[in-house]
Amino acid sequence: IRSCREARGQTLSMSREDLLKTADVFRKEFMFFEVRDGERLAAASISIKVSHHVLYNFYSAHDSAYDAQSPVVMADLVLCAFLWDVRRCR
Repeated sequence: IRSCREARGQTLSMSREDLLKTADVFRKEFMFFEVRDGERLAAASISIKVSHHVLYNFYSAHDSAYDAQSPVVMADLVLCAFLWDVRRCR
């Protein structure tokens, strides 16, 4: 995510170290999603469970080679499908 953001001249609000520490403390609340094209990472997303009904998409980015395919949208669809399955199983 960082390298994709840097390539676009964007910054992140947290350092990698701070993000890892926070994710370690709140393990059940942090969710990581990715979209792959074979072995290549096309997009990634970090979401935080705020409550039972709210999931905050904290960071997302995609490899610029996939601009035409919008893989972050695909990652969001995977996230929605995941949430649908979790709620359906309750």
